[in-house]
Amino acid sequence: NIIEKEHTQPGLILNTLNKEMVTAMTQEQFNASTVKHGMDAAIISIDKTTMQLEFAGAHNSLYYIRKGELHEIKADKNSIGSYNREGEEIVFQNNTLTVEKGDVFYLFSDGYPDQIGGPNRKKFYYKPFKELLLSIHHLSMEEQQEILDTTITDWRGERDQTDDILVIGIKIS
Repeated sequence: NIIEKEHTQPGLILNTLNKEMVTAMTQEQFNASTVKHGMDAAIISIDKTTMQLEFAGAHNSLYYIRKGELHEIKADKNSIGSYNREGEEIVFQNNTLTVEKGDVFYLFSDGYPDQIGGPNRKKFYYKPFKELLLSIHHLSMEEQQEILDTTITDWRGERDQTDDILVIGIKIS
C-alpha cells in the first residue's frame, strides 16, 4: 500500500503502517489487552536537491551531529500497531530539518543502549551511546562500524546479546 501510493513522507508511512497493522491484528482477533508490544521504527527521507530531511519515529529517535554537537529529534512515544488511550488511531509526526554538508545522522534500535554488560551487569544506556557517537562521528563509516562493534562486544563480554542491535549512520557530503 505504501509503495502503491508512492508515499515518501516518513510520518505518512508510519501512519499507513500503523493502520494496516492495527487492521491485521483486529482481523486476527487481537485487542489492546492481548497485544502488549508493537513495533518500533524510525524512517528518514532526504531530498538532496532541497537539502531537506524528513523524519518520523515510533519510539526510535534520530540523532544527528552538526559542527561537533549532538542533537536529537525525539520520536513519538507510540509503537506501530497501537491506538491512543481513547482508542483512536495514532498519528505519527513528520519532522523536517535542513541538512548541511558534514552532518552525520544516526538511526538505531534500542538494542545498543539496552545491552546488558560491563562490570556491574547494567545496560549500556543512551548517555554513553550518545557520547560514543559524538567521539567517533568524524571517522569514516567503516571505522565507526568497527568501533561500535568492538565497544558493544567488549561491553557484553561473555553474556548473550539481549536484543537486536541496529545502528545506521549517514554522512552528508
